[in-house]
Amino acid sequence: MVKSIEKYKLAVRITADNDDALLEIASRYTGIWCKESADNEKHCTKPHYHGMIEMDITVEGLRKQIYNAFSVPKENQGNKTVAFSKVTDAPGFERYICKGTNKTLPVILYNNTDCKPEITYDEYWDVNKELKKSIEEKRAEKGTHKEQFKVYFKEKHVKENQSKYRCRLTKKDLVKIMYYFYLEKGWEMPSSTQGETVIYDLWLRYCGQEEDAVKEAGQYWRIF
Repeated sequence: MVKSIEKYKLAVRITADNDDALLEIASRYTGIWCKESADNEKHCTKPHYHGMIEMDITVEGLRKQIYNAFSVPKENQGNKTVAFSKVTDAPGFERYICKGTNKTLPVILYNNTDCKPEITYDEYWDVNKELKKSIEEKRAEKGTHKEQFKVYFKEKHVKENQSKYRCRLTKKDLVKIMYYFYLEKGWEMPSSTQGETVIYDLWLRYCGQEEDAVKEAGQYWRIF
């Protein structure tokens, strides 16, 4: 007998291709299920199902039900076939289940919830569009921050009509200058790659003797 517990929502992924078996499981619970083909997710090479269900049994109890319904052999049992996660954002996961592709509606195999897949599909891609816009804006902002720092550095530390490679600042000096500039502005610090690129660019252009800069540039570019 399966132990009953307080109801909660669970996200389920089943990597298999057996619609009858899926419906056997789905019909036991309140929930929504979609089927995705291998090409719907670049990192996925097999057909699979995503579901969100409301249940009052243990995860292990549900796992056994799925193994039995799909006749999963012992050697294939585990997360590679069945994976679970507790749902903390039900509307968000409904959008994920209903995402389909940006050109096609989701394949909903079972739904006895209040979720309206076609409406939720539009919501997913609206959120996705806004998220991409936000990411692009943040990237542009970071790029602007780097450019502002470069302008500040040249105005503050590179004298007008000064010949190249005469600032006499070390890369450690540049790190300190950059750190306090970002700190004063209240900006998020650049990533390690971004910071390294800016520091090397400024040092090679404006600091040290020219022969030293050329040698270091060759090493940095792994040429000589």
